[in-house]
Amino acid sequence: MQRQNTRHTPDSLGGRAVRSAFTLIELLVVIAIIAILASLLMLALSRAKIKAQTLQCLNNLRQLQLSWQLYNQDNIEKIPPNEGQTGNAATTWIDGWLNYAPANTDNTNVLFLQRGHLWKYNQSLGLYHCPSDRSTGRLGGQTLLRVRSVSMNGWMSTTATGEWPDTGDRRWVIFLNANQIRAPAETFLLHDERPDSIDDSYFGVEMEKSAFGNWPGNNHVGAGNFSFVDGHVESHRWRDPRTIPPVRPGHYVWNDYSTDQPNNPDIQWLQQRTTVPSQ
Repeated sequence: MQRQNTRHTPDSLGGRAVRSAFTLIELLVVIAIIAILASLLMLALSRAKIKAQTLQCLNNLRQLQLSWQLYNQDNIEKIPPNEGQTGNAATTWIDGWLNYAPANTDNTNVLFLQRGHLWKYNQSLGLYHCPSDRSTGRLGGQTLLRVRSVSMNGWMSTTATGEWPDTGDRRWVIFLNANQIRAPAETFLLHDERPDSIDDSYFGVEMEKSAFGNWPGNNHVGAGNFSFVDGHVESHRWRDPRTIPPVRPGHYVWNDYSTDQPNNPDIQWLQQRTTVPSQ
C-alpha cells in the first residue's frame, strides 16, 4: 500500500486554524478609510448644523413678522415706529445701540427687547437673535452673546430722513401704514444684519446710488435671511463678493452710504425690495 505523503504544520497539528496578521500597509489602509469616513461624517454634521441654524433663524423672523402683523391689526394698520436708537421705547420698535465696546451694556440688555412694541405678541428673547451670530458683549465680568441680530427696513415708519440722500423731498415712500405697501410679497420688513454693521434697530438702504447704508448679513454661508410684509421668509444668497467682506470681530464695516460699488447686483436686489418711488 502506497503511503500518502502529508505535510503538517504546528497549527494544523494543534487543531488551530491558520491566521495571518495585518501587514503594516493593510493597517495604514484601514486607518485611512476610518479617517475618510470620519471626515465625511463631520462634514455632514456641519452641514446639518448650518441648515438647522438657517431654519431656526427663518422661523424667528417668521414669528416676529407675525407679531408685527398683529401689532398693525391692533393699531388700525399703523406700522410701529422705527426711529433706531432714541432713548425712548415709545418712539422706536426696539431701542438700543449695539457695538463692540466692552463697556456698552446695550449689547446684553434684554429690557430693550421686553419694552419693544412687538414683545406683547411673542415674549421670547430668542426670536431677536440669529443662532449663527456669535458676536458677544460683556456684563458683570461675563462674556455673553449680544441680544439682537435683527433690524427693520429703514423705510418703515421713520422720520430719520437725514440718513438717506434726497428723502427730504420724498422721492421714495416712507411707509407709515401697512395698507400703503402695494407689493407686500416684494417688500422686506426684517433682516438678520451683519454683526459688524448692526448698531440701532433699523436697516438703512441707500436708494439713490449703488452703495450700502447698513451692510446685509451673511451668517448663513454667504446668505442672509429676510421676512417680507406678506408674511413669508426667505434666505437670499449674495452674488457679489464685495457684499460679503470677511467679518473681523471688533471692527465695523463703514456705514456711511458713500462707498460706491457700481453694478453690484446685491444692492439692486435690496433696493427693489425696500421701497418704491413716491410718484
